[in-house]
Amino acid sequence: MIQTAAGSSPTVPAGAAGSASGLVTSKTSIATRVQEFERRLLETDSYLQILIDQVKALDQRIDQTTEEEERVRLVDIKSKTLVLLESVKHTIVLLQIAKVRE
Repeated sequence: MIQTAAGSSPTVPAGAAGSASGLVTSKTSIATRVQEFERRLLETDSYLQILIDQVKALDQRIDQTTEEEERVRLVDIKSKTLVLLESVKHTIVLLQIAKVRE
């Protein structure tokens, strides 16, 4: 037994001594985290689809615009949005790869 400077035994947090219940709690916690990760990944996919739909709507608005100044502004917005879209897609793919490796 380990003695502290005062000569008493150190306090061990419940479940930290390697008991089976601590192990089960840890596995349950990991399973809960994995489920939360998967839920958030699906949510991210949904937001990605919304962004894709908004880019399509932006394309339609560009096609319907008659004013050149507005068209230039909308094309600039679209190009920046496409960069964002590609970044989000890439991030989702990396998260999916990380999930598979887990």
